[in-house]
Order: sequence, then C-alpha cells, then structure tokens
Amino acid sequence: MKKGVNELIVEPSVEKLLEKADNRYELVIAVSRRARQLEGEKSNGIESKITKAAIEFNNISKQYSLGVVSNKTLNQDIKNWWTINVLHKEIPCLNKGEITSLDNKKINNVWALRDIDFDVEQGDIVGIIGKNGAGKSTLLKLLSRIVSPTTGSICACGKISSLLEIATGFHYELTGRENIFMNGAILGMTKKEISRKLDEIIAFSGCELYIDTPVKRYSPGMMVRLGFSVAAHLDPDILVVDEVLAVGDSEFPRKAVKKLKEINQNGVTILYVSHNMESVLSLCKNGVLLENGKIKNMGDINEIVSLYKSE
Repeated sequence: MKKGVNELIVEPSVEKLLEKADNRYELVIAVSRRARQLEGEKSNGIESKITKAAIEFNNISKQYSLGVVSNKTLNQDIKNWWTINVLHKEIPCLNKGEITSLDNKKINNVWALRDIDFDVEQGDIVGIIGKNGAGKSTLLKLLSRIVSPTTGSICACGKISSLLEIATGFHYELTGRENIFMNGAILGMTKKEISRKLDEIIAFSGCELYIDTPVKRYSPGMMVRLGFSVAAHLDPDILVVDEVLAVGDSEFPRKAVKKLKEINQNGVTILYVSHNMESVLSLCKNGVLLENGKIKNMGDINEIVSLYKSE
C-alpha cells in the first residue's frame, strides 16, 4: 500500500533515526534520507537511469492555473472549501473580491512550457536563455523536482544539485554550518565526506565569521555565496544554476564562473540560466533559446546568443 505523508513520518525506521539524532539539523537529515529511499528511482516525472546523455527532456510540457491561490495548508484549504461550497458562507479572512482556488469562478490555464524535447550530453555546459517569461526557470524547476511536468518525462543520470533562488535548500533557523551538512546529506553524502569539504566550502563562500549564525540573519549576497559554494563543492553530477549569481558584488560572479569551469573539467554537467550574455558566452558551450515556452533554436552558444540579441 502506498504510504501517505503522515505514514512516512511515523515509519519505524525513521523513528529510530530521529531517536539517534543529536540536534535539529540531524532530524531534517534523517527524514530527508528516508524520504529519498521511499521515493525510489522515479519521482515527479523524473527517472534516474543509465543513458548516453546526462539529461533527456522528453516532450515536456507544464501548465499552470491562473488565479489559483493556496491558503498555505491542505487542512485550511479543505475547511475553506467546505465553508464556501457546502455551508455557503463567506470566509472573513479572505479579502473582498479575492480569487482563490476554492471559488467557483472560471480558472484560466497557461502553458509555461510546451513540447520541450532535447538532450544534454555528459560534461556539457548548456546556457538556457530567453526573455522574461520564456520558461527558463520553470524548466530548471522541473529538472530539480520542485514542480512536476504536466506531460512528458525527464531522464537524469546522477545526483542533481540546484541553485535556483536565494537560500534554495536552506533552513532559515539552522546555521550556515548546519545547512552545509543538511544539503550534503540530502545529496546522499556521509558526514565524513562532508567534513572533508567543509573548510573549502566555507572559505570559498567568504562567510567564515558568520558560519555558526542562523542563515535567517544573512544578507542576500551571503546566502548566494554560501548556497553556490555548497552546490559546487558537494560532488554533484548535474549542477543547475538560475540567475542567482546576479545578486551581490561584481567580484563573486567572476569567481563563481571560474569555479563552474573548474568543476566542469571534472565531468560535471551544468545548466546555466542568466541574462548576462557575457557570462553565458564565457562559460557555455551550447545553448537553448526559449520563446513563449517553446524551443526557438538550439546549438552553438555563439549562434544562439546572436539570435537572442537580434530579436
């Protein structure tokens, strides 16, 4: 029988892990590891398998519903639905005229991506470019399993590390050091393996003085530096980077691009999204140009950037 969320939390093997946990970040690690075990080799339309390509996007499409606003918890959504549709009462907490997922109003659907089909070879650096709203971030969120494709599937070979937004994968109440260990554990690394890279991660981020401070007190620039350092140093097979390097001073993006080139020489496959064409040309070998959720062109990065600039 398929387990639900509540059943997952109380599973005996997880309870044993939680009993052994010495502190709060080990609790997160324990549940995260068990969740990955139960998830198996296939989740959210993404398969892990042996393939010649590092990533295969197989006719991926993603649809969103406009006007759907969640009330943050499933429990509250159900209560509100019951109040509106069964009891036929108003909910005082909702603003007058606000559209929610519980209203009987017509919902408009929009395709963020349509029929995306291409492969990324092992060890390639691919730049994903396009105007705002073209579908770049959605594509990377699909690969990172943050959202699921409406149709199609993604096949990925190896561990995927993502840096999509400021503080992606961070727990705000944990310190920088604790977050490093948590992210490493989620990627399947042991505490010993993470410890060997700890000093290098901290030094690259430049956050030495604040590494034992909760990340909720970090500036956006500090979060980006630490997040990138964690993602780049914890031995991913595929690294996904979306725009975040634009935050902070001008020195760190140059340092980050240099690091990306270095890890790519070790065989890491990289998908890179940026509006900075200088960094895209400097880093990427191939490119994909998206327009209105569809692939307009793909190939050599110089040709793709020239096409993008000519629009």
